Amino acid sequence: MNRIILVALIVIGVSGCSKGHSAEEFVDSQVSAKEYDVSVVQLKPSEKYQRVDGIGGGVANYERWYCEHPNREEIFDLIFKDLEVSMLRIGNWYEKNSSANPILAQQKVIMDAAGRRLGRDNFSVMMSNWLVTPELIDNPGVGKATLKKNEKGEYMYSEFGEWCRNTLEAYQTAGITPDYLSMMNEPDGNNSGGDKICLGYGAYHSEKANYGKALEATYNALKNVTDRPKLIGPEVLGIGYNTFRNYYNDLNPDLLDVAAFHCYHGGNTSDYKENDRYSSAHAFISEFRNLARIVGDSKPVMMTENCSYHPSVPEDAVNIAHFISNSFCYANATAYLHWALLWGYDSKEAMKEGGDGCIAVESPWKSSQWTDSRKGYVVRSEFYGLKHFTKHVKPGWRRIGTECSLDEVEIVAFQAPGEKQIAVILINFSEQEQKMIRLGDMNGTYTTTVIQTDTQKESWYQVLEKADPFAEISLPEMSVTTVIIKLKAN
Repeated sequence: MNRIILVALIVIGVSGCSKGHSAEEFVDSQVSAKEYDVSVVQLKPSEKYQRVDGIGGGVANYERWYCEHPNREEIFDLIFKDLEVSMLRIGNWYEKNSSANPILAQQKVIMDAAGRRLGRDNFSVMMSNWLVTPELIDNPGVGKATLKKNEKGEYMYSEFGEWCRNTLEAYQTAGITPDYLSMMNEPDGNNSGGDKICLGYGAYHSEKANYGKALEATYNALKNVTDRPKLIGPEVLGIGYNTFRNYYNDLNPDLLDVAAFHCYHGGNTSDYKENDRYSSAHAFISEFRNLARIVGDSKPVMMTENCSYHPSVPEDAVNIAHFISNSFCYANATAYLHWALLWGYDSKEAMKEGGDGCIAVESPWKSSQWTDSRKGYVVRSEFYGLKHFTKHVKPGWRRIGTECSLDEVEIVAFQAPGEKQIAVILINFSEQEQKMIRLGDMNGTYTTTVIQTDTQKESWYQVLEKADPFAEISLPEMSVTTVIIKLKAN
């Protein structure tokens, strides 16, 4: 059985890994590692990487269900107060807003619920444009529809940019002010409903309006908007087939504040675990690194949508944590947004088959058919995998270096501003238990908290009261473990 030592190389609160520890102390740690025949995990706070902008997910469908659910306050408590998300993603549903379907008002109810529990300054809002007015669609209601052309045979880019501005301002007037705006969600999708627009790149997609030109028109249209959100894109469906590279290289990156992608395809399929993408974040490492190289240090990178596409299983707590960890470590992401914090299900059968929603919300109008006759919702395993990050890693924290040679364990660590707190998240995505014997000696007085999700025992978010990371804790198979280290005040 493999064992791990987690070695901290600095005193928290003092910059630089060499301060607070002598060379002899470091050698002693290496000797004890050899003595116990263990694997060593090293924390390297002097290796500072990207700052975190937010971690959370989307509330982009079934808004009426959530607002009219008899237990909506419990549901909002769970996703805002319990998860403590620091970024929310909503849809631009202006085109289906009406007196009969006041969806903007429903979205405002959800935003207000988040604000009361979190404080508006403690989370950011990203809005993605989905539906487009039929007046700007070349074939409304027809799959693969793109932007309409004017009488001169030219795509109506400027009119599209004006539509983006007008709908944004409508949201702002309704009291919803996005911090980020995606001009078009998944422009490379097939648009099966014909209610949005497909956008392409370069000569290869000459039959479609060009994403880069639409972005330029949107950028110009938003120049004088009060509280202008940061533009985020291209928000493509996946990173396989060079999709992100092709879109990104064909646009003017100076017009984007944030580079964004989704993760529904990509990775080395031969490395997929049981032929399942969502169980195989390790297969995406190479493409994550390529994406980081393409964007470089010019702007933040955000992963703004991902989900399982399979029925919910206990192991999804590990799968979501694995994707979050790898997005931060290899794509240098500054934010990770799960597809759905909430999702509606009209029947028990649909809920069994569906994999959307950290919380599966049952129809508020069919309480007699609820799985739990009191609740009307089910908290799923992904909720807890996400919670390891949302609860303990906040905007402004910085990812720091780690080093571990152990296979099938991913480790990511973040340090708080002021350098007096570190969160270390260990994802054991193997079918073998691992051991972490002790943390390396650190100067100063510290408190530690160990929290663990053991999917095989369905122990979802357990504080290990007697666990001492300076002594020994185990990493069960298919588990997520978080170690919080805090420096005590003198």
